Amino acid sequence: MCLKTKDSALPSFNKKADSYDSFANVQTEAAEWLAEWLPKNAKNKNCLELGTGTGLLTKHLIGRFAEIECSDLSKEMLNKCAVKFPELKYRIRDAWKNENMKESWDYLVHSSLLQWASNPIEVLRTWHNWMRPKGKMYGAFFIKPSLPELLKVIKKNDPIIWHSEQTWLRVFKSAGFQIIRFESESRHYSYPSALGFFKSLHETGTTLPKRTQYSEMRRFLKNYAANYRDTRGVYATWTLFRIEAEASEDPG
Repeated sequence: MCLKTKDSALPSFNKKADSYDSFANVQTEAAEWLAEWLPKNAKNKNCLELGTGTGLLTKHLIGRFAEIECSDLSKEMLNKCAVKFPELKYRIRDAWKNENMKESWDYLVHSSLLQWASNPIEVLRTWHNWMRPKGKMYGAFFIKPSLPELLKVIKKNDPIIWHSEQTWLRVFKSAGFQIIRFESESRHYSYPSALGFFKSLHETGTTLPKRTQYSEMRRFLKNYAANYRDTRGVYATWTLFRIEAEASEDPG
């Protein structure tokens, strides 16, 4: 997923550090799902986590690696994580930016991050450069079809572009990664109301089209509630994708 605006590198995450954990049920499940694939014992290896946020994936990394660097562009998010896990290393890092320095990470992990990249091939090539040859990457993020209900309601005001599983596989290969395994799974999530669903998006940093009028928002909520009810309120569909890939010795 990427926003159709130029400021997709950091949606409103800085402002949502305090509310994120309370509303990030989908992101929490994505991190837990990815953790199932993480190496159980790589204590002689180092690991870079990108898009650490408040630490939803971080807690699954502890005890698995010799060194862990937690990084994020949002200082506020990292501060939240550092309170939970003060023993780890932290660094403000722009995951989209090539810092023109050769790094050597054995493992690179990320969750609920890559869908925000506006140029994923370029981003993944940058990450490839930060890894040792044959280094392993583990990632979980959201792909098409995700939030199809929302997209039908918003229609021409659609702020989200999703990429398909096959598109992502081509992107990883183009960036120099050998794909070891991958999996996708669509899951339905319930919310107490349409307003509750929209609030969950807002409080985890996802923004609706700018300048959305009050009357438009009322129409969105009314249409969503009318068309996507379930026994607990309303539902939304997210498609989770997880991948394990290896950095080739020659990315080409």
